[in-house]
Amino acid sequence: MYQRQRDIHLPYGGSYQPGITRSTKSSAVFIFTGKSGEQYGYHDKKDDLGVYSYTGEGQTGDMTLSKGNLAILNHAREGRALHLFESLGHGKGHRYLDEFCCASYEWGEGLDKHGNKRRTIVFRLVPVSVNVQDEVKPDADNEEDEAVDMSLSAARKTALEASDTPEGDQNLVLKTVYARSKKVKRYVLLRADGTCESCGKPAPFYKVDGAPYLEPHHVNRLSDGGLDHPNFVGGVCPTCHREIHYGRDGSKKNEELRVAIMTKENALAKALQEAKRSKKSAVPT
Repeated sequence: MYQRQRDIHLPYGGSYQPGITRSTKSSAVFIFTGKSGEQYGYHDKKDDLGVYSYTGEGQTGDMTLSKGNLAILNHAREGRALHLFESLGHGKGHRYLDEFCCASYEWGEGLDKHGNKRRTIVFRLVPVSVNVQDEVKPDADNEEDEAVDMSLSAARKTALEASDTPEGDQNLVLKTVYARSKKVKRYVLLRADGTCESCGKPAPFYKVDGAPYLEPHHVNRLSDGGLDHPNFVGGVCPTCHREIHYGRDGSKKNEELRVAIMTKENALAKALQEAKRSKKSAVPT
């Protein structure tokens, strides 16, 4: 059980009042749910897989994609983990539920705290502990797409687009997360190009299909279920991967990998922008 001000906001920062708040001292967004929110038109619920339908913030008038709602929407792009807490009642503290990723959102209709009709936002939050691959049967079209050779720039564009939180049907939530993970993994391994992004050594062996064997690692969550975004996933060899998780200097190695990924991504973005400008200037007017 956590006391919100003492255990969450004092050590990690963020505003005490809202139901959604960015930490000012860590890469996190704290979100809160509880029965008391129903008086303001918030109706949060969980399905059998633990996927939360979480109502955005805003007590009166139409909800908007701003402030806390925008923090949820852009959490992967900003490298922030979503941590969900449930209120146990006034003065009884909060229970930590899990770390989540936002798979999609939907617009709906509801009532505000004055009973007036308004537009609402419902976010679909998937626990990072859910093994999405076990829950989703891949579509044949998606599998065929995975087999198509792509350039690094095309794979990067696809991965970045997949990392943005889409507006979508709640029935497609797990498929959305699955597809995002596959596209980011494909790009990250292309970016690594057979070389561990941590130690700089070649992959230890080749797979049956001839591809060098490297493993994706999420630098913002050591249990590897976190943010599927190219800026926060590295392609590493098994030895480095295990050292990051279990080694004495794992945290240091993880931070070094984070810096290496951002350096590489910044260089790639700059190179692609320059190539685009050069191509544009070469077109006769």
